[in-house]
Amino acid sequence: MKLKEKESALIESLQLIPDAYERLAYLVEFGKNIPKLADSLKLDSFKIEGCLSQLWIVPEFRENKCFFQSESDSAIVHGIAGLLCDFYSDQAPSEILNNDASFLGEVGINQHLSPNRRNGLSKIVQSIHHFAESCLKSQYRLMAHRLFLKGNMIHINHLIGKSSNTVCEVIIPFSLKFGIKTQLHYF
Repeated sequence: MKLKEKESALIESLQLIPDAYERLAYLVEFGKNIPKLADSLKLDSFKIEGCLSQLWIVPEFRENKCFFQSESDSAIVHGIAGLLCDFYSDQAPSEILNNDASFLGEVGINQHLSPNRRNGLSKIVQSIHHFAESCLKSQYRLMAHRLFLKGNMIHINHLIGKSSNTVCEVIIPFSLKFGIKTQLHYF
């Protein structure tokens, strides 16, 4: 399911709860159903700085999609982080970067959080976006160069984005005896 569809479904569900404080209670209940992280995943590198409570967001990238798990010692933070991790999981990095979770304001979640909790919420979204951005950059780097050997030449195909069209080809003649000489050929 695409993020816009997830967002619409989530807004619809949360708007069925008439009171903003009941929505926060819903998030606490939501958090109770989220599995705890293994202690081995509660690393400083996964800890969200700038949040009053202890909060870990554990990202994973597989099959060209991002997945997130979380845990916090605060019930409300655990619920919000879990909701956002569930929301952004199983999505392509580009899809994640095109959604800033502003819909939480539309359903009154942001307005009823303390300033420190709102700061923590923004740190969660920043962390998820940072991971998605690094995954996207990694995908483009992997696709940007394809190296192969043909005879006594090293060929590097430079690709643009996800396209498989060769934009330019760099051919490097090499010899073990004389080292590498570089020559550029554009096609």
